[in-house]
Amino acid sequence: IRKEKSAAVFGETFPDSELAPETLYLVAQAYQEQRKFRDAVDVYSQLLDLYPDHSLAARWRFTKGFNLAMLEQYDEARNDFERFRADYPGHPLGTQAALWHALTHHFEGNYDAALAELLPLAELSQGHRLYPEIRYRIATATYGNRNYEEALVLIDAYLEEFPMHQRAPEAVVLRGDILMGLGELIEASTAFAQVTPEAGGLFPYAIFQRGKIFKALERYDLMIDHFREYIDREDLESKPRVGEALYWLGWGLLQS
Repeated sequence: IRKEKSAAVFGETFPDSELAPETLYLVAQAYQEQRKFRDAVDVYSQLLDLYPDHSLAARWRFTKGFNLAMLEQYDEARNDFERFRADYPGHPLGTQAALWHALTHHFEGNYDAALAELLPLAELSQGHRLYPEIRYRIATATYGNRNYEEALVLIDAYLEEFPMHQRAPEAVVLRGDILMGLGELIEASTAFAQVTPEAGGLFPYAIFQRGKIFKALERYDLMIDHFREYIDREDLESKPRVGEALYWLGWGLLQS
């Protein structure tokens, strides 16, 4: 019997045991790690129903909301984050719950609603470990609203203040996209050129964004050299979209 099944059986068989909440919590965590978010939500709901006064109830409530967000059930997720903030004011996860509440709007494409929550949250969260993340999300929501000039100011300020933050590679890519939105194609190409293979999946994205720019500028010579260099690189563990790169290389040769 797998670990989560064994724990579930124990928790259901001995609900009055002092160990039951912890074993069911292990079940929920195992489901979440396996990305079985619906199963995780069901166990967290069970925990909250059976042990509402447990010392871990606040974390269960927050994590239930998180798993619902992963299921893209954003209304239900917001309900849990709102319940968390109402029931546990001053909890260490309070800022994180507020951020995730705002992000559910962001994920739905409702950037105005997201910004309405993110902007005051940033004011209240200066010095908090999540402050750089909140600043980054404000920039992405502003970009989502196609307010490119303001988004550029925001992302430049973010990169200047938090150059080593975990979102910095994404911010560099976002800066390139913003510049493309502004029609500043040369500057956008320069931004995408700063993305390195260490950025993971962002690297091929940046490669193909530069290819789009060279195509738009009708610089087929640059386009050919660009995709040839990508195809010939030997320092990459894998080369996603290499077939697409070969296509655009051939296309560029036909135009030149």
